Amino acid sequence: MNHPCWTEYLQRFDRLGADAFKHLQSKHAARKFCVIIEPRQHPNLIPVIKNFMFLLQHTGWGLIVCHGPDNETFVKDGLSHAISDEQIHYVRMVQHNLTTREYSEMLGNPMLWQCLLDGFKCEHALIFQCDTLLLKGGDAIDSFLKYDYVGAPWPDGGIMTSLNNGRPMQITVGNGGLSLRNVRVMLAITRKHRYPSDSEISVPEDVYFSYWLKMHESVYWVPDSEEASAFAVEHIHNHAAAGLHAPPSSCEVNEMIMAAAIRMNSK
Repeated sequence: MNHPCWTEYLQRFDRLGADAFKHLQSKHAARKFCVIIEPRQHPNLIPVIKNFMFLLQHTGWGLIVCHGPDNETFVKDGLSHAISDEQIHYVRMVQHNLTTREYSEMLGNPMLWQCLLDGFKCEHALIFQCDTLLLKGGDAIDSFLKYDYVGAPWPDGGIMTSLNNGRPMQITVGNGGLSLRNVRVMLAITRKHRYPSDSEISVPEDVYFSYWLKMHESVYWVPDSEEASAFAVEHIHNHAAAGLHAPPSSCEVNEMIMAAAIRMNSK
């Protein structure tokens, strides 16, 4: 994101050293993890990771960074002065880059969720990307752990979709770029309903998961749009939201970022 407020906010975290992260959970003790999948040397990668971990360090969140061969040194060197290897699980992918379709196929593969569960004992995953910001930590995120999935609600009443010749449904929650997920539920869905990787039209992974969560709403728990907007903002504004995912530039968004910067200064 190129909003001046966005960039300035991230720079605050980019300057932080090890003293600012002394309350981080050991990667071996955590059962909930911030998870980012990024094989590129993206300029926002390091400050975004530090943004999330600084605000979540008091509530037991660990960190899993899935990097590629081209940005391994970039990400490890960028984080080494602030966050120790004892606090980060690094996963080396073979991919040098990921298209949107390839990213969705990765998240739609049960192997990813099985790896998180068995390899890292990860029960809850906070998926984030380089175009996200965290504005609040603590209970602002953890209060949503009761849900199986939450992301920023889609605008205009949601998305009408149908998968595997199933019945069309209007899905409203939500965008996966910044999303909190129950790992066991993601694994169950990917096992029961194969991700349509052979579809001529790419199916975004968040649409895929949201569709099957809605289809089985008597079993799985997802918040409504109003409550989800308190978790993250993309198009539907909520001044109390805990995070942002690539929202259009607006006075409201800038005010939210500035308020978060003031809270950070008061810590």
